[in-house]
Amino acid sequence: TVYGILARIINGVPAGTNEFPSLGILRRTGDIRGRPGICGASVINSQWLLTTAHCCTASRTGVAIDPADVSFELGTNFDSTCDARPSKSGACFYSGTKPQPGTIVQTLEVYPHEEYNGISRPAKNDICLLKVSPFDIDNIKIKPVILPVYGYII
Repeated sequence: TVYGILARIINGVPAGTNEFPSLGILRRTGDIRGRPGICGASVINSQWLLTTAHCCTASRTGVAIDPADVSFELGTNFDSTCDARPSKSGACFYSGTKPQPGTIVQTLEVYPHEEYNGISRPAKNDICLLKVSPFDIDNIKIKPVILPVYGYII
């Protein structure tokens, strides 16, 4: 059974172990909504992640949040801060055996797009680079995204 936010996903299925090694779970300390793992990030290399600006800036201002307030869990499809109870927010869920926790990395620097303001609708320039503490890339649990070559046309 899938609860909360994920219940709104049509025909979705839970991710398998190591199915998405290029993705990480963003955790913000002091999040007044109390929703762990509500944002994600893509692994660029062993010290840089890419996420959305609305996940790394103060609400509606576009001002970068304090790096000490953000960490990431890499190498798992599960937020280890969750427990077995379904969360009303939908952020915590799993069935069967609790998955293994991932690697926690601390954010060192936050770089939201300089033209992101947090107010525009639809959001413009909603992108953010994060420098994090170095971590190991094993290409099984943690792997960088494959970026297209310069000039590639989608």
